Amino acid sequence: MHVFISAGEPSGDLHGSNLIGSLKQLDSTITFSGLGGERMIAAGITPLVHVKDLSVVGLLKVAERFFDLSHYLDLVRRHFMKNRPDVVVLIDFPGFNWWVATRAREFGIPVIYFVPPQLWAWGGWRVAKMKKLIDKVLCNFEFEKQWFHARGVNAELVGHPYFDELINRQIDTDLVHAIKSKGSPVIGILPGSRVQELHHNLGSQLQAATIIHKKFPSAHFHVACLHQRHADLVREKTRSESLAEIPITIHSGTTKEVISASDCTISVSGSVSIELLQAAVPSVILYQASRPMIVLAKWLMKCRFISLPNLIADTELFPEFVNHKPLGTELAGTICDWLINPQKFEQSRQNLKNLWNSISKPGACDRAARQVVHLGTTRKRKAS
Repeated sequence: MHVFISAGEPSGDLHGSNLIGSLKQLDSTITFSGLGGERMIAAGITPLVHVKDLSVVGLLKVAERFFDLSHYLDLVRRHFMKNRPDVVVLIDFPGFNWWVATRAREFGIPVIYFVPPQLWAWGGWRVAKMKKLIDKVLCNFEFEKQWFHARGVNAELVGHPYFDELINRQIDTDLVHAIKSKGSPVIGILPGSRVQELHHNLGSQLQAATIIHKKFPSAHFHVACLHQRHADLVREKTRSESLAEIPITIHSGTTKEVISASDCTISVSGSVSIELLQAAVPSVILYQASRPMIVLAKWLMKCRFISLPNLIADTELFPEFVNHKPLGTELAGTICDWLINPQKFEQSRQNLKNLWNSISKPGACDRAARQVVHLGTTRKRKAS
């Protein structure tokens, strides 16, 4: 069997690599191709395009990269023509993956969506596209499955793949101790996995650090960057005179250790919120972009929250801030309130622990792998 997996972001690369591992356990003869990053390549995929070349956010950025993205889609189409896979697996990244699904449909290749886009939160009109292009949606949460079922989409609950990753994750305890030894309280700064997120959000995060430091001079701030390129960008932005006296340490590729060591964090909205939930680290969540993008996002949003833990709990466990304007004062205010009020801080931690214990069910990648193999082999038998 030949499985094509399309992931356009680092989190998708992680889930894709774990799915490949589960598929290999079911059938060691399966071959893999697709769009992925270092993790999926290490797991055994033959890559057409690397994740770092695909990650695009914002309408203007997509317009700037139109010819590149068109070229990548042409590579996918030619690959399907010459090396027809038995099944295509899409992982999040809906803008580009809709087009991958369209190309698969041209060749009659069945398509599974693993970690589907959050249509229930925004873009509900795209359900028609989901029904037309996707054979089966593998859902992360029960409410998500019910939402798709109510709209006539073939959906199955497999759970969130992050649960597998987090439960089995190895933490460098020496690094955690080293972070904690630099100063207390430890405030983690998580600026996002995309360069555009970093540019839009880091300013407010550093502004918040400045305010917090004035009230808690012993606090130490640790910025968790995805990789060295992001770390270099952060280093440039922290060289200003106003930040010279603030103890800031910049890390690369050690987000899990920064989270584990942190008393609380200031985090850009994203899948990292699941990591923060699992670690029970009280956090403020922000999302900033250009003014037109924020206006569009607020218009499209169909639910109360932007972070998954809040959506699952249907209450604001992680305080959220969304705006195009600087948010440092608001972010710092929440963090300082936790640090000043230990009871409130501990209650926040307990609420996070309670939610995690109620939803963390491992085995999502194994369940997804069985669905992929079943769909691929069923279509293969019909074709023969």
